Amino acid sequence: MRPSAADPPAAPRPLKGDAAARVLPALEGLGFPTAVVVTEGGRVLAEAGAVDEIFSFASVTKPIVAWSALVAVERGMLSLDDDAAPDLLPGATIRHLLAHASGIAFDSDAVLAPPGTRRIYSNRGIEILGRRLVEATGAGLEEWVETTVLEPLGMASVLIPGSPAYSGEGSAADLSVFARELAEHGGDPEAVRVVTCDLSPAFAKGVPGHLPNAERDDGRFHVTRLATRQPGGVRSAEARESREKRALLARTKYIWPGNEASLTEGQAERKRTLSREHLRTARACATREAPRAACDCGARDDAGSELDALCSWIMHSNVPQTRTVARTIREHRAEIPDHSGHRPANAVPGGTSSAVQSAKRQARGLGNLEYLETIIYLKLGKLRFPQTSLCATHQKPRRALFK
Repeated sequence: MRPSAADPPAAPRPLKGDAAARVLPALEGLGFPTAVVVTEGGRVLAEAGAVDEIFSFASVTKPIVAWSALVAVERGMLSLDDDAAPDLLPGATIRHLLAHASGIAFDSDAVLAPPGTRRIYSNRGIEILGRRLVEATGAGLEEWVETTVLEPLGMASVLIPGSPAYSGEGSAADLSVFARELAEHGGDPEAVRVVTCDLSPAFAKGVPGHLPNAERDDGRFHVTRLATRQPGGVRSAEARESREKRALLARTKYIWPGNEASLTEGQAERKRTLSREHLRTARACATREAPRAACDCGARDDAGSELDALCSWIMHSNVPQTRTVARTIREHRAEIPDHSGHRPANAVPGGTSSAVQSAKRQARGLGNLEYLETIIYLKLGKLRFPQTSLCATHQKPRRALFK
């Protein structure tokens, strides 16, 4: 039966599999599992990759838990103006917790600012929100989120078995359902004002298209990380040039990466002495440390001038390995404001995420999530373990699990 002229046109079928891969060719070049779901106007335009595979949601857990908190507010079980934690955060409310404006630190009970005066990205604040939800609803957090968000939306693959800040896991297909729910209830991308992200070209292209009013803040952390990664190999290459340089640079591998506060008095003095020897290694080390000072200037114009001067110095420093740093800073010059202006930063969660990813690699084959959780606690606790141990059965040395 043909549709009549009055019938609305049928929505196009979403692209999947090979068809989607042709539309999203960049996925083929990535060396790890990926999943992409493209939606617009409440419908799926394209799916590619492992959209039904279970991925860790990490901090995307937060908006799901926040949505369940708003359901509690809507039902009169909680108020946005209720106290967050009177003993720990006097004056802070549920509203402050949701907005990361309670003043509490990222992952501890330290209070860094009065409520409402500074936005500090905080896992701890969301965990306090989760505790208040349990108190207000009388249900376990996982049960509450499941009955108010996951079940109504049909997000069957999603679980939040631990922290409300980062323990969520599920499929990209189900996460896209939640994204469409936000869009249908006034989740407005145009309301986002600042985005903290790294210097990846993907973010450079994606942020303007999806968050049109947001200002990108590439931030001190990402600039200094770039500077830290690039000079690698300068010391070893310079040591091979002559016996004199080999003698100067011998046993100095660990004094160059650290700042002076992390070195012993003898190491710091040797670093200062070697810095006066006109070594390329010393100039590469200065390249690692200078961006932090430039980004810490008190005003955007001052920070810009410092970064411009730094780029000029790097390009004339005769250290080819560091020139990528200068070129990248110049390319992203407009997105590297003064660090004191916006204050949003994801350095701490970024570092924590790297440690967790390392733990996941070490835990492969151990069988269950409890082992992985133990490894994460041990790594983040910076505990020291012997490099080798003996197998009880065969009495042969084996590599220790932790380093």
